[in-house]
Amino acid sequence: MIMEYAMSARIAAVSDLHRGHHSYPESLADEFLRAEDAGADLLLLPGDLTQAGRREQAYSVAADLSRSKLPKVAVLGNHDTNGRSPREIADLTAILTDAGVTILDNGATTLAVRGVTIGIAGGKGFPGGWGPTADSEHAEAAVKIATSLSSLNTDVKIAVFHYAPCVGITVGDRAAEWKLGNRLLGVAADLGGASHVFCGHSHWGTARAVTPGGVTVDNVAWALRRAITIVQVPARAAAFLAA
Repeated sequence: MIMEYAMSARIAAVSDLHRGHHSYPESLADEFLRAEDAGADLLLLPGDLTQAGRREQAYSVAADLSRSKLPKVAVLGNHDTNGRSPREIADLTAILTDAGVTILDNGATTLAVRGVTIGIAGGKGFPGGWGPTADSEHAEAAVKIATSLSSLNTDVKIAVFHYAPCVGITVGDRAAEWKLGNRLLGVAADLGGASHVFCGHSHWGTARAVTPGGVTVDNVAWALRRAITIVQVPARAAAFLAA
């Protein structure tokens, strides 16, 4: 039979905090608490939490996040990792993990809230643009993400990247399109059966677009939204079917 009620998850999301940069807020703790008070089920952080991946920047973000009781899932961004050694990246990851954040690197995690199971899969992603060609490294990463998504047997399936997964997100941005994302990320979300996709990175782009397969993508970069975005994501159609 078909259940008469619709299950959903309320996802609070914000990216590109760039902690340590003078033009970004020194704290977002109150914003995180407001999202919690607004009934969010999960706090999603699609990368660039710090300006340069430094320990003091990571500790500052961690202090904010530790005040929220919400489950927290993140991917790292280019500002968190570029120019940083593997050990420095591991240190940053450990600091955030100690604050209760699950960091995804082309993997997946699951949780249950209000009787709804939520699966989240993704990673930083990569640039490269929107043409038909792809190098083997990026293709391999896309396959890992699609496989992680496909493996999720949950009511809601979220894909999260730092880089944009569709060209529509980049419309209006001043940066070169190839630097902002890669079509393979959108393909991975589609093949993996994502219910919704979240990204960041495109500070001056478009807030919402769709993947090639028609899945909604929200760009939650702080510079674009100037607030934490809360999205109600309905459960997949298959989740409404009972034996």
